[in-house]
Amino acid sequence: MTADGAFKPETSLAGQGAALWKFGPSGLENRGQRRAYVPNLNTCNESEYEAAATALSFARATLGPVNLLVLMDSELVVKQLEGIYQTKEAHLKTLAESVKALKKEHTKVVFAAIRRDYNSRADVLSNEAVEKFSGGDERVFEDDEISGEERLELPKDITTDNPQARFAIYAVKRQLRAKLWQSLVDDPSQWWDNRDNKPNPKGPDFTHKESREGLWLDSCPEELLAQVTGL
Repeated sequence: MTADGAFKPETSLAGQGAALWKFGPSGLENRGQRRAYVPNLNTCNESEYEAAATALSFARATLGPVNLLVLMDSELVVKQLEGIYQTKEAHLKTLAESVKALKKEHTKVVFAAIRRDYNSRADVLSNEAVEKFSGGDERVFEDDEISGEERLELPKDITTDNPQARFAIYAVKRQLRAKLWQSLVDDPSQWWDNRDNKPNPKGPDFTHKESREGLWLDSCPEELLAQVTGL
């Protein structure tokens, strides 16, 4: 999942957004999203904590208890939620405890920080929530079902001090690659075969026609290698 919290200091209005990404034939596809509004927030960090809570509650309602990787662009909040940094402010401690309680409703939850430009969908949702819901005295949320056209590009440089987060990121990337190879075997017509016509010798052997994801034969899973080389 990706999550983000927006806060407008000029109006003291806040909104939260969360997007759910699942493995599809061409990569990580958007399968649902939530806009949320929580009244009486006073800082960006408070909104980011509420965004984390929004992501966990949305995933619980949509998928049930699952293993969940939550990507956010607030490194401070991520490190506080992962226990790397202490949360000293009393009001943030209360919000952190709420997020920890929601974590217990899932099989496993890991947070990791990404750059803002990789978090654009959640950023848009949080700002839409500000425009649509802010100003009331009650919590509000709105969910969208998505057909999967939008895809998430995982950055190559996700960094984290948490070994569990590093393992979770590695596992997601590995599973994503496996899904892409299976997609190639199941429907080669969705891929360009570059093996006999590579402008760049280091370029991918196969490229997905929509997502532009590239695959190299030397990374093909052993159990699919015979099928792939026979294409």
